[in-house]
Amino acid sequence: MTQAVVWLVIVLTISYFFEVSYIWSLLAVLVLGLVGELIHLPENMPGNRDNPEGENAHPYKVISFSLVLIISVVLLANYFPILQTFGAK
Repeated sequence: MTQAVVWLVIVLTISYFFEVSYIWSLLAVLVLGLVGELIHLPENMPGNRDNPEGENAHPYKVISFSLVLIISVVLLANYFPILQTFGAK
């Protein structure tokens, strides 16, 4: 629950300060999360520094899920253009 609130605050902050719509703010946050995951890929592998017991999700699963979310947001924004106007000034 708290992670969802943090994501929401980040999306709303980006939308407010950069005057872009909510959907594109969400896309920016998702892309930045994917880039961060790709940068930390070696450390997040099971048995390495950030995942020594291998309890967290495998990085390739996280990357695949992120790509699916990014593609879904882009398709949603293009299929429903009205979403691109929400939050924009």
